[in-house]
Amino acid sequence: GIIDDDTQDFKEFIFEGDDVTERLGILKWEPPQEFLAANAKGTFPSFIPKTDQERIQNLKQSEIQSFIDDGVEFERTEKIDGSSMTVFIKDGVVGVCSRNLELKEDENNTFWKTAKSSGAVDALLDIHGSLAFQGELVGPGIQGNSYELTEHSFVVYDIYDIDLQKYMLPDTVVQLCKNFGLAHVPVLESFTWTTETVAELLKRAEGMSELWKTPREGDVYK
Repeated sequence: GIIDDDTQDFKEFIFEGDDVTERLGILKWEPPQEFLAANAKGTFPSFIPKTDQERIQNLKQSEIQSFIDDGVEFERTEKIDGSSMTVFIKDGVVGVCSRNLELKEDENNTFWKTAKSSGAVDALLDIHGSLAFQGELVGPGIQGNSYELTEHSFVVYDIYDIDLQKYMLPDTVVQLCKNFGLAHVPVLESFTWTTETVAELLKRAEGMSELWKTPREGDVYK
């Protein structure tokens, strides 16, 4: 241990590998879903953007005003409370990713099992080119399973064209999901941003889920 010259308090050294359970008051640690049933094949592919989205509270008023001035049309969809999941094909090879990792194919891995059962893998194998379906994995063991589901599902909200290195337009994504038989997040409306404030948009985000009997997590704007 050491004595802090300023406070004269006794402090302990903590070394790598030390058991700090009691010192930190940890009662239980549950590993993220991506680590439960499969080993990582590698990091998230560099040729696909990650799915992180900016919170509206972090936008500057000037950014919001630019949407109004330019008459930008937005698609408003329901935000699904799940775990980020990407299923892609590149050079004829299918891959499945969690938020931060590409995962090895494993029959016991929830991400891979759901990618196959949802029809996403078969859909990608039927196309020419390289695409990535991005969405939410929901079901038992995911984010506390607030939807009280008994099976896992993959709900798509974006399709990324890997060859062109750009996202497809929302209308195209909706239509392709219909063609492929994939679940798409509920589309609540399309609208042109006019005079709505952040407070009004946050209020609008309240309500029940379009898919399950529970309050929805929020809204996403594209």
